[in-house]
Amino acid sequence: MTQYFRATFRNSFSWIEQEPNNATTRRRISDSLTFFAQDCYANGAFGTRGGYANNVLIKCDDENNTMAMEDSGQLAANFTFHPVEAIEAATINIFQTRDSIQVTDN
Repeated sequence: MTQYFRATFRNSFSWIEQEPNNATTRRRISDSLTFFAQDCYANGAFGTRGGYANNVLIKCDDENNTMAMEDSGQLAANFTFHPVEAIEAATINIFQTRDSIQVTDN
């Protein structure tokens, strides 16, 4: 999944180059990542325990973009996620009986 995100972000965020590292650009990046992550969440890519906010964190603000980073032309955006747990093993139990099976309705 991480490789998919890398490829998607590389293709989708090429517009960032040559943009100023300011609050407006960081907000646009954060909004774009949030839109993408909400779509992934709705389609089952992330865990669901505790809701969206417990499984996805996006940070692109003054806190992780210091003045020194701005001065050197760097920008940081953090995309933290908890992927959905995939089934790694499955067991299908087969039972044969000679007796009838009784179904009761409660």
